[in-house]
Amino acid sequence: MLRSTKLFGVGAILVIAVGVAGQGGYLGWTQSCSVTVQPGQSIQQVIDNAPENAVICLSVGVYQEHVEISKPITLRGAGREQTVIKSDNGRSTIRVQGQSEIHVTLSQLTIGYSGGAEAFLVAGKSAVDLSDSGLSHSYYGVRVENEAHLTLTNSQVSDNLGGVSANNEASVSVINSQISNNGGGLVARDAAKLTLQNTQIIGNRGDGLDVSDNAQVELAEAIFEDNRGCAIQVFSQYAQVQGTSSKMQGNDMDLCGYAPTALRKPLVPQTTRDRLAVPDDFKNLQEAVDAIAPGGTINIAAGSYETGITIWKPLTLQGAGRDRTTLKAPSKHNFGISLLGGVDDVVLEGVKITGAEYSGLLLYGQVSLRDVQVSNNGFGLLVRGTAHTTIQNSEVSSNMYDGILVIDSVTLTIQDSLISGNRRDGLSAHSAVALDIQKSVFSRNAIGLELSQKTAVSKIQDSQITHNGAFGLWLLESATAMITNSQISDNGEEGLLIGDQAKVVMEKSQVSANGNSGLITYDQAQLEVRSSTIEKNGSQRACLSARTDETAVCNGVTAYDETRVILNNSVIRNNTDWGVSAYLRQCGYDKDRFTGQMIFQESNTVKDNNTSGNQNGKGNPGSHTFKDLPDGQVCLP
Repeated sequence: MLRSTKLFGVGAILVIAVGVAGQGGYLGWTQSCSVTVQPGQSIQQVIDNAPENAVICLSVGVYQEHVEISKPITLRGAGREQTVIKSDNGRSTIRVQGQSEIHVTLSQLTIGYSGGAEAFLVAGKSAVDLSDSGLSHSYYGVRVENEAHLTLTNSQVSDNLGGVSANNEASVSVINSQISNNGGGLVARDAAKLTLQNTQIIGNRGDGLDVSDNAQVELAEAIFEDNRGCAIQVFSQYAQVQGTSSKMQGNDMDLCGYAPTALRKPLVPQTTRDRLAVPDDFKNLQEAVDAIAPGGTINIAAGSYETGITIWKPLTLQGAGRDRTTLKAPSKHNFGISLLGGVDDVVLEGVKITGAEYSGLLLYGQVSLRDVQVSNNGFGLLVRGTAHTTIQNSEVSSNMYDGILVIDSVTLTIQDSLISGNRRDGLSAHSAVALDIQKSVFSRNAIGLELSQKTAVSKIQDSQITHNGAFGLWLLESATAMITNSQISDNGEEGLLIGDQAKVVMEKSQVSANGNSGLITYDQAQLEVRSSTIEKNGSQRACLSARTDETAVCNGVTAYDETRVILNNSVIRNNTDWGVSAYLRQCGYDKDRFTGQMIFQESNTVKDNNTSGNQNGKGNPGSHTFKDLPDGQVCLP
C-alpha cells in the first residue's frame, strides 16, 4: 500500500515512502526508498530524523560530510561510481557505532577521501553489510573494532594507506571483493576474526595480509598477486591461519613469519632428490626450493639470480662464493629471502644477498649464514619470532637502515664477521634477545650496536666496535651486556652509553679515542669496569679547546643521575677533561645531576687526564682518594 507523504524535518526534503513494510520492518535490499537525498543536502540530518529501519537513498553526485550511524538503517547509493561520500574534516567518512546490537546495510557507494582517518569505521556491537561499493583514498579503507561485525561483498578497497583492519574482537567477512593498490592489504590483530572468500589481494605496496596476536583467519579461494611485501605474513605463533591453498604469484614473498606452508601452492611438486643445481635443473630458485627433498642441497652456480624466495623446509643453498653468486631482489621488491617460523636446519653459504628495498633476509626459523654477504638492502637482516640465527665469516654492510634488526625472543650468534657501513645501527636488538658476539668488527655504522628492552645477557668477546658515527655501543631499558677482551674506539661521540636500567660488566677491554666521553651512564644504569683501560677520549676538536658550552665536557667516565659505577683494577688516563667525573656544577656542568655512586675497588690508576688544560685550577673536588693528583683527574661529590 502507499503510505502518506510526510516530512522528516530536514528543510524541504520530501520523504516518499513507497516500500512494503512487514512485521520485520523494512527489508533493506529490496525495499524502495523511505527518503531520497540530493547533493548539497545533509545525509546526517536525514539519518538523525529517520525512524529505525528506514531506507535512505542517495542520488547521483558527491556528498562532502562526515556521517555517523547509530541506529538500524539502510543507506543506498545510485552506484559505486555514481554516489561518492567524502569526509570534510579529517574524520572517518562514515562511522557506524552501536552500543547495543544494531544492523546497518550500505550499498552502491564510494566512500573515502578522509585524509588521515578511515573511509569506513565500524565499532561497538554493530553488524554491517556493505556491498557493491568502493572505499578509497583514506588512511584505512575499512577499520572494524570492538565486537562489531562487517560483511563486505562485491566491493573494492583501493588506494588507501591500509586496506582493511580487523581489531579487538571484531569479525570481518570479505566475499567476492578486491583489496588492491593500498599501502598494505589486510590486517587482523588482537582476537579478531577474518574470513576471505573468493577475494583478490593484488598490487598492494606492502604485505597482502598481516596477522598478529591471537587473530584467526580463514581463507577460501583467495588470490594474492603482485604485492610488494609478503603475500601473507603471520607475526605471532599464537595466531591461526587456515583454509584452502591460495593462488600466489608475483609477490615479493609468498609466505612470511609463521604462515602455514599449506596456504601456498608450490610452483612444482616436491621430489625425492637431495641435490639439485641452479640453473642446470631449475632456472627459478623458488622452483628448486619447492622441488628439493627436505634436508637436501641446492648448488647455485656463479652468476646473478632473482630472489623472492620462501624457504619452507630444511635445506642448504650453496653458492660458488659471495663474490661469485649474487641473489638479487627484483627492482622495487621489498624482500629477498623469507625463512618461515618452525623451519630448522637451513644453511645459506657462499652467496651475496642484495637489492631488497625493505630487508634482504626475513628470518623466523633456524639458519646458519656462512661466507655470506648481505649488502645494499633496506635492512640487511630482519630477525623475528623465535629465530635462531648464526652468522659466521660473513659481512653485513652498506644497508640503508640497520645492518641487523632483531625483535622478539631471538637467539643470535655472530662469529668472525664484519658489520660495517650501515646507515643506522650495525645491530639493533630489542625484546628478549640473547646475543653472542665473538671475534667480530662493528665499524662505520651510525651506531655500532643498540641493545634495548628486555634483551637477555649479551656477550661481546674479542671484538672491535670502532669508527662508528655516533655511539659505539648503546644500552637502554633493561638490556644487559658482558664485554670481554674487546676494543671500543674511535667512535664519533661516546664509546659506551648506558641508560635506563641497563647493566654492563666490562673486563679486559679498552675504551679509547672516542669523540666525546669514553663511558657515560645515566638514569639507574649500572656499570662495572674490571681490568680495563679508558684512555684518550675526547678527540673531537670541540673537546680540545676551552669552551663556553659547559655541558660539553669530554671525560674518560661520566656518571649522571642515580647510576652506580664500579671501577676495579683499571687504568683511566690521557682523557681530554676529567678521568672520572660526575655531572655536577663543580665539574664544569650547568647543573647538579648526580645522586648515584662511584666506587673504586682494588687498585685503579688515574693519571695524565685533563690533556686540554680546561680543568686547570679546579683541583680534584669531592670525597675520594685521588685529591693529591694534578688538577683535572677526578671530580665527584
